[in-house]
Amino acid sequence: MSDSRNPDPDPPRRERRRRVRRPLTLTLFGIAFLLMPLINYVAIALRAGIPVSDVAGVFARLNLFEIVLLFGSVPVAIGLLLVKKWGWWTFLAYACALIVYNATVFALQPFAGNLGAVLLALFGMLAVAYIMRNDISAPYIKMYPRGWRLQKRKPLVFEIVADDIMRRTKDAHERGVYIEWPECSLEPGAEVTLAFRLNDNRYDLTGGVVRTDPEGVGVAFRDIDLNTLFSLRHDLREQTRI
Repeated sequence: MSDSRNPDPDPPRRERRRRVRRPLTLTLFGIAFLLMPLINYVAIALRAGIPVSDVAGVFARLNLFEIVLLFGSVPVAIGLLLVKKWGWWTFLAYACALIVYNATVFALQPFAGNLGAVLLALFGMLAVAYIMRNDISAPYIKMYPRGWRLQKRKPLVFEIVADDIMRRTKDAHERGVYIEWPECSLEPGAEVTLAFRLNDNRYDLTGGVVRTDPEGVGVAFRDIDLNTLFSLRHDLREQTRI
């Protein structure tokens, strides 16, 4: 006999932790690389005293490598903005080529007219340093899709019962925890029951696996109400002060 109080046999979808689609800084880098061909084209024309409308005259001053470098930033920008693995690798290759080329140009002709080459080399180095950060590169190089966190987790160790087994956390935030769980067999999206105490307050929560590695598993809290969220936020802050 069916239960008239619950005519829909399908369980409701669990709440998932919101992820940032793309950090603003990364978006700005992508836009900058998209605009780079136009900016460099205008700069070349102005430096050579050639009208911007004289396309043939501008390109006549460039060798094949410089033309490739001029337009190479476009596929790189597309790969970054679409969060593609190949975009991350091509970005690193392009940025390194950009740095080496512009540094060489200024080293061979170190005069004020080539200060733009120095600026481009510095821009390339800043971009490489930024995108190599673990929290930025992870969505590009992980085997399964993921986004960027809204908040960074803080190193915090406490005992936690995960699926009825006592384990320990490595870091935590009000939206999730990283649990020391070597060789965890759970797949991203799998549900985990969690229980732990902070400041004499007990928390019984449900979480979903968002990532795994050989040392442990990242779990995002699901279906957490506002009162529990505020209480957890306060207790976590108190723990980090100890």
